[in-house]
Amino acid sequence: MTSKGEAFPGSVLSGGAACNGETRRGEAFPASIPSSRPACNGKRVNGSHLCGNASPLHLHPGVRPPISITTGAFYVYPLRAAFRLIADAGLDTVELVAGPELWARGCGYVRGAAREHGIRVLTVHPPILPFPGWTDIPANLQRMAQIALAVGAEVLCIHPPDAPTLDCTLSRRFVDALESTLRSLEGTGTKLALENLAHFSRTDARLWWHDPAHLLALAEEMDLPLVLDTAHADSTPLGVNGVYEMFRGRIANVHLSDVRRPSGLVQTKYLQTLAKHHQIPGEGDLPLQALIVDLLARSYAGPLTLELSPIALAIWSPREARKRLARAREWTERALRTEGDR
Repeated sequence: MTSKGEAFPGSVLSGGAACNGETRRGEAFPASIPSSRPACNGKRVNGSHLCGNASPLHLHPGVRPPISITTGAFYVYPLRAAFRLIADAGLDTVELVAGPELWARGCGYVRGAAREHGIRVLTVHPPILPFPGWTDIPANLQRMAQIALAVGAEVLCIHPPDAPTLDCTLSRRFVDALESTLRSLEGTGTKLALENLAHFSRTDARLWWHDPAHLLALAEEMDLPLVLDTAHADSTPLGVNGVYEMFRGRIANVHLSDVRRPSGLVQTKYLQTLAKHHQIPGEGDLPLQALIVDLLARSYAGPLTLELSPIALAIWSPREARKRLARAREWTERALRTEGDR
């Protein structure tokens, strides 16, 4: 068995097992994914030279990875207040998390508010809370794509659904929705990328798309880039190093955060997300500096998106939140300085 943190063996994805409904966790992904072949039939999709979205390691060739911050960290703030705090902390790039204010005011308002504070919306993410009408991931892919296009984002980050198997109805709907969404994004310059999911419980570990091997195989089948979430990766048996080794070469966005392990924490999804995962880089246990060094060595130039918990940023105090966000930015800037720059 591969131990946590080790590279994932390439042989796991070799071969071409038929889809017979008996594919087990970690096995090769079947080549006969329903409806996925037409989208990757040798033509360009989404305006790139790879069929799905690609050039995933080179979104901004020749420049350093931009440091971004998720607006999900400030979900309870009005967007203008969040943008102002982000700008005051020295950042000018965000990942916009869809939410009620966006839906109520519209994408034009978001663009104007961002422009007012010198903020660029580089990536877009679905809602992080189960709002009514937004819990069906396949049904909402096209809506999220339209939001990404309307705010001028380069990457739309997508969480796969909590499907039990590859050939269940939910998985098939998801693959079909990916294919149709890719067609709608063709030629726009906006890319769709799949994000690795966390294992908050044993149940999560049994869900099909929570297995990084299955997610990678789908990305390879449809030529999609990937979003590496470092905290989510740490929660899997492979650890952050193992998932990074698997995904390397397809990463279009890094959700950068650290992991702390407070004693006595109740093991629920939201408590783990807020108090364990998504901590300020450099203040937990993950080898994030080494990961950034390796990304730079491989000419990665996509965003490093600080996906931080509201608790980690102490958002109940705007002054403290600004200080902590600036601290996260400064750590990431130091990690980006190579020996040759010193």
